[in-house]
Amino acid sequence: MKVATKKPNPRASDTSSGVIIFYCGPENDEKLMMSYGQNLLKYVPYTSAKGFMYYKSDIQTFQGTRATGRKSNSKYKIQVPRK
Repeated sequence: MKVATKKPNPRASDTSSGVIIFYCGPENDEKLMMSYGQNLLKYVPYTSAKGFMYYKSDIQTFQGTRATGRKSNSKYKIQVPRK
């Protein structure tokens, strides 16, 4: 698991929020990935201005971000409480 710092990131498309990275798999098992996300929400008081927690695969990470021209930067999303 990793957490973003407050250090400015010129590649970030949104500087108003941070990132928590939780490594898990297999990426094509949507039901399992969604259950991991639901379990995280049970134990981590996570909120989002956009109202979602997103999952992206390693392949999507290597392909780049919205800031580098990618149109989609996530594979699955789970609704969470808004800030």
